[in-house]
Amino acid sequence: MRRLSYAAGVAIVATAFVLLAACQQPTTTPAVSTTKWASDGNGNLEFITNDSSYYNYYFWDNIANAAENSSADWTHPVTATIEKVSGSSTEGFGVVFCAQSSNNDFYFVDISANGEYYVGQDVSSSISAITTSAGSGWVQSAAVKQGDNAANVVSIALSSSNYAISINGTQVCTFAATAATNGYMTGSSGFMIVIGTSSNESFPGTPEKALFKFTSPVSYP
Repeated sequence: MRRLSYAAGVAIVATAFVLLAACQQPTTTPAVSTTKWASDGNGNLEFITNDSSYYNYYFWDNIANAAENSSADWTHPVTATIEKVSGSSTEGFGVVFCAQSSNNDFYFVDISANGEYYVGQDVSSSISAITTSAGSGWVQSAAVKQGDNAANVVSIALSSSNYAISINGTQVCTFAATAATNGYMTGSSGFMIVIGTSSNESFPGTPEKALFKFTSPVSYP
């Protein structure tokens, strides 16, 4: 009986020692890194950063170099599948269109993981909203799939100088090209992501990460 009790006591002491050792393991801080518009090996481009020096920045690139038709009627819409994997649920990520090589102006449709979308423009490196049939600024929409790892299909069509924005097959708004600064109707397409601040991001532990893929007018990557 003593032997059994002793053996059990040793086991308890050993277990306590292991638990204490586990509690004393040093916390590992993730390495700070940034990956911009690289292939994820699964048919998407990925953007990832946990670098706090990028707080309150936004990134864009016309990666696909997908030129829209040079008329007020596009043969094919600009369509992409985009997905937030981690990061702030309130910061935007989305699709750039009509990007101008001469001055880097562009229009864009961003969505957020909390179910909103924003139609805007970057003119002379200044972002502003474009007034659409749904209003101006962030608009809540049931068409936007919410949460991390939710793939959303964003599509921009142009006909008779009027844009139509659809999300997951539902048209959410329209606007005349003249409602946007300079009224661009041609250019190239790409992607965009906005990095939040220390109030809504948790760098370096949780990175801002999103996936992007064009399906029209070109398939890329």
